[in-house]
Amino acid sequence: MDSNKLIAEFMGYEECPDKLFKMGDEFQSFKICSEYRDEDEYNTISAGARIIKFTPEQMEFHTSWDWLMPVVDKIEAPIKSGGYGNVVLIERNECTILSGGDGNIIVSIVTDKSRIENTYLAVIEFIKNYVLCLACNGLGCITSTNEIGDDELQRCDVCKVFKSDDDAKDFMISKLINENKILKNKIVKKG
Repeated sequence: MDSNKLIAEFMGYEECPDKLFKMGDEFQSFKICSEYRDEDEYNTISAGARIIKFTPEQMEFHTSWDWLMPVVDKIEAPIKSGGYGNVVLIERNECTILSGGDGNIIVSIVTDKSRIENTYLAVIEFIKNYVLCLACNGLGCITSTNEIGDDELQRCDVCKVFKSDDDAKDFMISKLINENKILKNKIVKKG
């Protein structure tokens, strides 16, 4: 599963030459599935810690809270000392990831699927769209000051998510309109 591989890379798990991902100390509490025929083929002991290896197909981020919650914890952890972490809200049929700095919606997944499926989808969208570039914090665009001193939105020239400044502006306007609709729907549901 490509999405499980994406999450493993985000978590910093080492990819081995045999296409297995090596997971160390923080992963030692996980049980090894009984389907593994030769346990030693997938597990080694290193410096007293258990090293467990999985293929992306064997990973259970999409079905197990034990696998997925450490990913949520990493998303919520502050990026730098004294900084704000993001907030992951898991509700009945939705998962929303908010920016810890300003509370803006980063990702919102609303489906009729289970909580774990929605959380998994939100995590994947977060990693794909918001973690890849540090220059723009994954937004694909930045604000800068133009020649006359006004702030303007332009594409990030590091990750080049957008083809042009206009594409970046159009996307952000569309995103703000959609976030506004989501907030209005939540207010109507609660009211």
